[in-house]
Amino acid sequence: MGRKPILEDVLYQIDFITQGRGEAVIDFIKINRKEQDLEELKNTNHSTYSSLLGAHATLQSQYRTLNEKYDESSKELRNLKEYYCYVISLSWISFSTEKTCPVCKVGWVPFNSKCYFFSTDKLTWESSRDQCVRKGGQLVIVKSSKEQEFLENKISVMGGEEKDYWIGLHDRFKDGEFVWVDGTPLSTSNRFWDVNQPNGGNNENCVQIWIESQWKHWHDFPCATPSKWVCETTSSLLPI
Repeated sequence: MGRKPILEDVLYQIDFITQGRGEAVIDFIKINRKEQDLEELKNTNHSTYSSLLGAHATLQSQYRTLNEKYDESSKELRNLKEYYCYVISLSWISFSTEKTCPVCKVGWVPFNSKCYFFSTDKLTWESSRDQCVRKGGQLVIVKSSKEQEFLENKISVMGGEEKDYWIGLHDRFKDGEFVWVDGTPLSTSNRFWDVNQPNGGNNENCVQIWIESQWKHWHDFPCATPSKWVCETTSSLLPI
């Protein structure tokens, strides 16, 4: 009778140990899985990190390439600006101390701070004035002897056989009182009439630069005479 309690106690302890061992195995499996998950996460992160390093290196290489191309383009642009301004300087241009030169729309010719359009078609004085406005300018206002010389030279080269061009001067409001298209009266210092001009009285109230034979300055003509025309507008300044 004394052995049965002992046997039961031993069996109980064996069962307890067995259960504890089973729980320990389960815990071990869980821990092992967590370690595997951590290892996989580490490997994944390492792979992602390596990919990011590779992408970073690629971006750095592309950045260096773009910088080199930018430097090359900037140098090319500087050279083009200098060449453009040099060519312009051969065409009666005066440079400012700020190292700039004028830039004009295609078809316009630069001189100092202005751009000029020399037409090839003929219009009346009023139609010429309106056409210049549509182009973003006005009939030319001559403000200096250098500007007059520039216009005469350009008309001589570009005018072909007919070198008569309307400018923005007229006395349509009162005979003998010449004003520019912007309303400014003709100054006493900048008058470039040819000999015996103006001579048209009430019949000739608009002014041309007329180049033919010995004539190359201003002549008054009837405003309805179809003639070529010169527009002006302000130029943009290109820094160099």
